[in-house]
Amino acid sequence: MRDTLKNLNQVVGINGSMLVTRDGMVVASELGRDLEEDAVAALATAIIRTTLRTLRKISGEGFSLFTLTASFGRLVLLDAELAYLVVVTERTINIDGTILEMQSAVRQIQKKARITL
Repeated sequence: MRDTLKNLNQVVGINGSMLVTRDGMVVASELGRDLEEDAVAALATAIIRTTLRTLRKISGEGFSLFTLTASFGRLVLLDAELAYLVVVTERTINIDGTILEMQSAVRQIQKKARITL
């Protein structure tokens, strides 16, 4: 999993990435020096839990992609089935093109997860 995260982090504008379960366990992490793993995981977990709980009340379904724009940059969450890919980007990044790279990483993670199960 780490090699997939490392490759994703080579994309211009991505500052770090990690794989987090719904209950907040970090499966793999490749964050930049300026990012604290515990803080990013805590924020991602809070967003995942709150958003899933609310969406299930509204529609009965979860989400596949969530983007939060903040002063530090963007936090992008993508559902990878067994966990969520969490990506921290620069605020000014062209998110549309970068999401394609993130979705490719999700497919790689899903494939590796199926092999190891």
